Amino acid sequence: YPGRFERAIAAVKAEEFDLVLHGGDMTESGLSDEIDDFATLARGLKRRPLTVPGNHDVGGKVHPEQKSPVDAARVAAHETRYGRSWWSRTIHKVRVVGINSPILGSGLDAEARQWRFLERELSRADAPPTVLLTHFPLFLKDPDE
Repeated sequence: YPGRFERAIAAVKAEEFDLVLHGGDMTESGLSDEIDDFATLARGLKRRPLTVPGNHDVGGKVHPEQKSPVDAARVAAHETRYGRSWWSRTIHKVRVVGINSPILGSGLDAEARQWRFLERELSRADAPPTVLLTHFPLFLKDPDE
C-alpha cells in the first residue's frame, strides 16, 4: 500500500488544491506502523488531508451476515494518531462533516456519541452548504434499508 499512496500523493502535489479529503482505508490492517506510514506520507502534502476511517482502519461495518470486527480499541488507536474520527470543518464557506461509518450499527459508545454529534451539527440553522465525507455509502439500493 505505501507505493500506491506515494503515487497518489505525488499526483496531488503536482496540482494546485485547497483541500484533500480521504475517505478511509489509510491502512491495510489498522496496525500502528501502517498508521504511522500514512501520517508520514501525508506530511508531504502542503495541507493536511481531512480523513475518516475505513474498514481497514478500524474494522468492518455491521451487516446481517457477519458480526462487525470494529471495536473500541481500534477506534481509539486510530483517533490517537489522526484525531477524532468524526468531525466538522468549514473551509472556503463550505462545511465538511466527516463520520466514522464503520461504527454505525456497532453498539459501541462511540456510535452513540457520533449520532449526538450529527444531530447537533446537522440541525444548525446557520450552517453553510455541507458535504458529508464517509467511507461507506449511506445505502446500497434504497434510502430506507
